[in-house]
Amino acid sequence: EELRVFIRVLICIKVYKKPRINIYWNLDKNKGLIYTISTYIILNRYKEIKRYYYIFNAVDNKR
Repeated sequence: EELRVFIRVLICIKVYKKPRINIYWNLDKNKGLIYTISTYIILNRYKEIKRYYYIFNAVDNKR
């Protein structure tokens, strides 16, 4: 389940591009849009998964 949330967050970040990653976890209405990402995954956990998560495309990397 956690990886599904992580992938959904990645998609959201690609669709709604912002200059800094922490903007998606903003909870202050005065600082702009509020995304619901923080209700599903905290920023530190997102960064931790992103640090170790890697997608390998075997088709593109044939020898």
